[in-house]
This record gives sequence, C-alpha cells and structure tokens, in this order.
Amino acid sequence: MAESVSVPWYRAVAMAWAARFTDADPVAIARLAAEAAANGIDAYQRSAGRAWEIVALADRHHPDLAELALHEAVAIAEGIQPISPRSEALLLLFQAACYLGPNHAKWVAGRFHTICPEAKRWRAKRARREIHRILAGESQPRLFFW
Repeated sequence: MAESVSVPWYRAVAMAWAARFTDADPVAIARLAAEAAANGIDAYQRSAGRAWEIVALADRHHPDLAELALHEAVAIAEGIQPISPRSEALLLLFQAACYLGPNHAKWVAGRFHTICPEAKRWRAKRARREIHRILAGESQPRLFFW
C-alpha cells in the first residue's frame, strides 16, 4: 500500500512506517522511504521527509544507517530558504535525532543554532524554544510511530 502513495512526502512517511513495523529486513524499505523523500517538491520535503526513516532505522537497530540519513537530511535542510521552513525541518530532524541518542540530538541542536540565528520569525523562535525544552528534559520529542 505504501508504494501506491503518489505524493512523495506521504510515500516517504508510509514507507518508513512499513520499515518500522515489517517482519522482514527494514533496510530495503527504509531505502524506498529515502528515495520517496528525495522526490519531494522542495528542499524542506527532501530533508524533513527523512525524519520518519531515521527513527524507523534507529528503532530497528540500524543506528549507523540512521546517522548517515540524519547527516544527509541536515545537509539538505541547511540550504532551505527562508529561515522559517529551514527551522521547521531542523526541528523535525532534531526530534528524530533524539531517537539516536543525546549526542546526535545535541549535534542537530548545534547546527540549528548556527544556521538559524535569533530571528523575528515566529517559527524559528518556536523551534528554538522547543529544542531547548527537549534538551532540558521539560518536553519529549514527538512520537513518529504509535
């Protein structure tokens, strides 16, 4: 069913769900999720759309592949213009990185602070605040699969 989803963003999410819950090897399905995200209509979709894949790989005990996907997605997110969608993509990737562990989450938070400086944009402010709250243990990262 996930393969039949025509919109790349939703196909990436659906394929990641399949990778997370399959009884088979999740890696091949996660690759299909990455390919779907790569077909997104813009850099936001091509980067943030990989968050579910990252979490699926982390949950299924493939941290090296999840880390590689995280680095690729963050590299794409760094080029998103303007700052509002860039901050949204990095917030989603930060939350996915939390599933890999605190060092990965701190790395994404550091990238966020470097490339999303304090700005007047409300989305960037909200993302900064949410990252801080999660790192401080005051909030939890989003649930990607339930």
